[in-house]
Amino acid sequence: MRLKIKSSDQGLTCRISVGLYDPQASGSPADPRAFLETGWSPQARQEMVGAAFASAVFSNEKLIRFPDGYPARFPDGYPARMSDMDFQVGDGSASIPGHAKVVLSLRGTHFGLVTCGLTGDRLEQMKQKWAPLADEAERVASSFVLDGP
Repeated sequence: MRLKIKSSDQGLTCRISVGLYDPQASGSPADPRAFLETGWSPQARQEMVGAAFASAVFSNEKLIRFPDGYPARFPDGYPARMSDMDFQVGDGSASIPGHAKVVLSLRGTHFGLVTCGLTGDRLEQMKQKWAPLADEAERVASSFVLDGP
């Protein structure tokens, strides 16, 4: 994790993770742009993002674009995938519900994952906490642009 931002009064926490992307690694798409634009699937989303949680259900998934700074490569920006995620965290004996706005991006030799979310003791409590924070979470999650290739 590269950065963690927590709003102490509202409970919204944003985590930014970045790492190296190896298109030659087994199972990695050779063309990340095409993968995010046309090859993206619920299975890919679950494997790349949802695997870190006890359970994860995604909704409101969409393709977004970040500015690239290299117009010859990506004149319309580089692609990323944004979605809402209802999740459960726990150790098997206890489970805590949560909701987050999630953005996954691949740019050159780097990947980025931004998760802005919160948890609650009960599902209904978490939904009430999320409603006034949804726009802020989307704005924050969609503002982290990966460094150039």
